Amino acid sequence: MAQEEVTLKDGTRAVIRPIRRDGIDKLLEGISKLSDRSRRLRFFSNRVDYSAEEVRHLVETDGINTVTFVLAVLGEDHREIESVAAAHSIRLNFQSDTAEVAVAVLDHWQNKGVASALMKRLAAHARESGVRKWMAYIASENQAMRHLLLRFGELQNEEPMNGSVEILIELFE
Repeated sequence: MAQEEVTLKDGTRAVIRPIRRDGIDKLLEGISKLSDRSRRLRFFSNRVDYSAEEVRHLVETDGINTVTFVLAVLGEDHREIESVAAAHSIRLNFQSDTAEVAVAVLDHWQNKGVASALMKRLAAHARESGVRKWMAYIASENQAMRHLLLRFGELQNEEPMNGSVEILIELFE
């Protein structure tokens, strides 16, 4: 999986690439940098102290059934200066055409097209890998994520659950 340079809404240059095997510490650092609200919307908890074991499956991916992409801002020399977001897709089982997806963006990078760029890359990878449907668990109040998902597919099911919603979409071709 190659990396891809993108330009965000504000003109910032960034790169989308697969997470690196040594990315556990950066992923944990990113989670700790999220605001309480962003952590609650993404993880349904304000918890900061995740262990390496709890996030290892997001880093040690196979590129087919599990994949995590990172968006990193580039400096003028085209080197990465800050990882600002991650999005992952985890196939429900090895024969399934459905994968669970999620994305997290550092607060000061939200509303700049970061999540859209990551999800666009994730959707392209999904189609190449035989994934046709995305499932996501989102906080009921997280309408931004709901709208983002619906940009990439047709709603198949929306199931409310205790303060969250399980959404199933069929990806557009």
